[in-house]
Amino acid sequence: MTVLPAGDLEGSGAANAAELLAGRPGLFVLPAGGRGAGAQLLTRGGDPNFTLVLLDGVPLNDATDTQGGLVSLTALPLAEVERVELVRGPVSAVYGSAGLSGALQLSTVSGSDRPGWSPRAALEAGNASLLEARAGLGLQRGSTRAFLGGGWAEETGRVAEETFAQWSASGSLTRELSGGLLALRAGGQGLEADDYPESSGGPLLGDGQLRHTESWSGRLAARLELGRGGGLLQRLDLQAIEQGRDRQSPAIAPIVPASREDARYGRFRLAWQGTADLGAEVLLTTGLGLERERAHNRSQLELPPELGGAVPGDYDASRWVGGPYLELRRAVGATALEAGLRLDLSDESSEWSPRLGLSHRLSPRARLRASLGRAFKLPSFFVLSSPPTLGGNPGLLPESAWSGELGLDLEAAGGRLRGQVTWFEARYRDLVDFSFEEFQHVNRERTEARGLEAALALAPAARLGLEADLTWQRATAPGSTDELLQRPDFFGVARLRWQPRDSLALR
Repeated sequence: MTVLPAGDLEGSGAANAAELLAGRPGLFVLPAGGRGAGAQLLTRGGDPNFTLVLLDGVPLNDATDTQGGLVSLTALPLAEVERVELVRGPVSAVYGSAGLSGALQLSTVSGSDRPGWSPRAALEAGNASLLEARAGLGLQRGSTRAFLGGGWAEETGRVAEETFAQWSASGSLTRELSGGLLALRAGGQGLEADDYPESSGGPLLGDGQLRHTESWSGRLAARLELGRGGGLLQRLDLQAIEQGRDRQSPAIAPIVPASREDARYGRFRLAWQGTADLGAEVLLTTGLGLERERAHNRSQLELPPELGGAVPGDYDASRWVGGPYLELRRAVGATALEAGLRLDLSDESSEWSPRLGLSHRLSPRARLRASLGRAFKLPSFFVLSSPPTLGGNPGLLPESAWSGELGLDLEAAGGRLRGQVTWFEARYRDLVDFSFEEFQHVNRERTEARGLEAALALAPAARLGLEADLTWQRATAPGSTDELLQRPDFFGVARLRWQPRDSLALR
């Protein structure tokens, strides 16, 4: 796991998750054009929809999405975010369905970091008529913290005639209880964008027609913790999200017809977790989670009359998924062991998600770590529930992955020099693909990815910092002569920060 706290986020200068994550170890960010077209995150050679994205613990992946539930990184503003967590590798043992190659968790501001009221505001402007404004107000009073904030962003003409406009809002209330905690978080956002569809040729090679999208979402997360400081810590989570998307896409001659789509998606989750300190450096965590998804889709392909005319793609679907999980952690001297197992039951299948992790401290400044785990991802409603005339297949199996890693963490010069190197290997199975021969979605693809991730952080002086990340990877499809696209062999980033004065920082 990589954790980026508030100081790192402010110091990055990034306006959205795409700018923040570009080039970091194992994370390849693929922009599709302007912000309206979005940006995809490919973790460790996996597909863009293999990364689970959570905001305040609420999953944002939409199972009605035609690309299997990917989340655009440019639609994730960082204005109200105070912490980002990156997990590489399979995460089903922790989160359940999805997350074949990793998870991205963003946590919004929980309140002020000092007593009283704390206002904040920011304004940014740039080319392509870029304008971003955000404001917030935090409060800390006794055992209560609160925050309310919002923002607006727009741009026009980043790529030809593309446009983008987005609003976002978030609020939180946190109260410390006697031996516990009560936290409430809520938020929402809306987006309107015009962009060029994938494979359309865009403004240069295509006919220049734009796809118009309007989307919105609202979320709620509540957490109650009891037993802090005791032998048993219990946590109850309730999460809900509702989101919608209206989209009109032009035809891409000569194959893809024009289409209209009106989709609604909702997810509700209830979970209990208990962590017991058994003594002798042993922690036992057990829990039970239950989640319900539902989808409503009204769509239509605009075929010409000679080919049969308009073809509806309507469906209504829902499903339950959830089950128990168990995790054991034990430390023996310089060695720490973690083992987890989760069982998820759904309408389509039952899935086991094991995970094993090992960490050994070679010295006070060197640590060796290894992990192995399995993850699964239920097929999206789009591929399961679409009418057969559009390729829907209710018999699809969940996609799955086995992934492992071996890493070394080093520290020198009193902590001013830190380094990390990690070897990873992942095997993805039963991937969903569209078969033109059968004209439906099928489980037939398998891919493999392996690579080396390196990260270096150097602070030669108190006000000067240098970071460099580099990833080498090789993603292949065994048994196929086709090359996997959008998987570069090398990618990386270097960041330099100099703060000559407390009130001035240069990046």
